[in-house]
Amino acid sequence: MVLTNNKILSCLQPKLFTDIGLGKIGPFTLPIYLMLLIALLSYFVLNKTTLGRYFYAVGGNPEAAMISGISIKGITMIAYIVSGFTAAVGGVVLASMTQQGMASTGGGYETEVITAAVIGGVSLVGGSERFRAPLWALCWWDC
Repeated sequence: MVLTNNKILSCLQPKLFTDIGLGKIGPFTLPIYLMLLIALLSYFVLNKTTLGRYFYAVGGNPEAAMISGISIKGITMIAYIVSGFTAAVGGVVLASMTQQGMASTGGGYETEVITAAVIGGVSLVGGSERFRAPLWALCWWDC
């Protein structure tokens, strides 16, 4: 906001950037395929790798994870890095879809995200893993 003086920046070039949000492959736009790719990758990492088990261990009971030899700080840092990366991907896709960049563009989406999580049956206090239901809830909510 300080650098742009709270002005909207037009993002029409390069063409490849606008294709991220508006391009189509078959019947769906690229953001749909990107969402599915990230969802499948997340599912694989969380359910088929040691790192995923560490995420569940640290998220479920940090004290027990520490006693079993898992680096809580390291796993927490990796979780924040992954979260930041996915937020950045979402920001790029949103800027590409709207063809503009503005610091306050994503404001107001929190309610939709929390609603999709609640409809999908995610526990807001933690302790359980629900993966597919929130995706279906988001599709239902957005359609």
